[in-house]
Amino acid sequence: MKNLLAENMLRFGVKNLNDKSKKRIELILEQSSLIPNYNASNPSPDMLPAPTIGKMAGKISRSMSKKAEEVNKNLQSQLQELTSHPAYTVLITALGNSVTATAQTWCWKLTHDVRLGFLNQTQEWLNTKEGRRALKKQNKLPIIADITRSGKGKKEIPAEPQPDIPGFEIPLDIAGKTVYKDNSIEIDSSLQQAIDQWVSNLQQQMESAKQANPNATITCVSAEIASSCSRLRNTKQAEGMTWNQLSKARAENVYKIITSRLQEIGVVISPQITKTLKGGYNGDGSSGPDPANKFTFDTGTKTTAMRYSKTGGELEGLSGPDANRYGADRYGKLLSTQAESHQYKFCTALIKFIVAAPGQEEPIKPEIIRLRGYELNLRSKFDTSGAGTRRFPVIKFKTPVNVVKNRLDACFVF
Repeated sequence: MKNLLAENMLRFGVKNLNDKSKKRIELILEQSSLIPNYNASNPSPDMLPAPTIGKMAGKISRSMSKKAEEVNKNLQSQLQELTSHPAYTVLITALGNSVTATAQTWCWKLTHDVRLGFLNQTQEWLNTKEGRRALKKQNKLPIIADITRSGKGKKEIPAEPQPDIPGFEIPLDIAGKTVYKDNSIEIDSSLQQAIDQWVSNLQQQMESAKQANPNATITCVSAEIASSCSRLRNTKQAEGMTWNQLSKARAENVYKIITSRLQEIGVVISPQITKTLKGGYNGDGSSGPDPANKFTFDTGTKTTAMRYSKTGGELEGLSGPDANRYGADRYGKLLSTQAESHQYKFCTALIKFIVAAPGQEEPIKPEIIRLRGYELNLRSKFDTSGAGTRRFPVIKFKTPVNVVKNRLDACFVF
């Protein structure tokens, strides 16, 4: 909270803030966990000072700009190459429009070749139909860019932005034995009930939108779905499948079920929908630790020679002592019962919808660029004039949206 407050004070300005207070706030931000993997004693050798254009200049402290001049031995040649790039002004301005710690990531963490790569990819995007639309509208609807770490979760905690367009998000979060049928991609009773409730929540929002504007259309623009297996070896119908394969097939099946239900109630599926499927927390489609040698099944059957797996797909499984298994040193305490594994069989999803009045343009599709462990997200604000559908009923979800977002961030993209 202290770091977020400090960032916002510098970003938006506070009356009567003296130089001493500003320096103190800058120091907090320099040491802040808001900056992805930032270590003041180990910055990028290609560290840059604050750019002189856009809003990024006000987000980089003077002391860190001075440090860049000391650390980067090729500073002038790199700046010359970057600033002469045709996409430089657009990208730097877009990065400055971000509400996250993107400015710090660009200046402090990236290497020169990654920056050039992002500039080249940005130029390619600007030459596409979507990029040209964004460029044409940028005076009224600014282009926004965020840089985050790709892979397992985001290391920064951004201030919550205001929605670019009238819309809402509906979360889905369920874990346990009956989320999926054992060793199958088919959903089971608890996930079926959760999807039914999810559709009911959506219909409440749709009714409110129609009351505000009877001609409004509700469009699904993004779906992020994470599905996970426990680390028990796959058998029966899933025998030979890795955890990655089974979890991906489950997430794909949930996506098909949800989009089918949406179409049944009159929701438009955007042809440019952003679809993101993820696995569990471990990076291989699974979550949680391995089973222990001494293990009890749900049926009450006990064994002192429980087999384990490295991928979920070994037909015979692996045998050996607990010391050979991924436990407390990696994923947590080894599981001694099958009942303990059920919590790692889960489905978590966040589906986003927009509400538009007739005649409104389709929003510009975001561009995601991944390069050497970083992810650049380019997008444009959307014109909300005439929608007349900004107010929606407050629904208390069993799992709040921000919690679902954090859980999804911790899962790996397939």
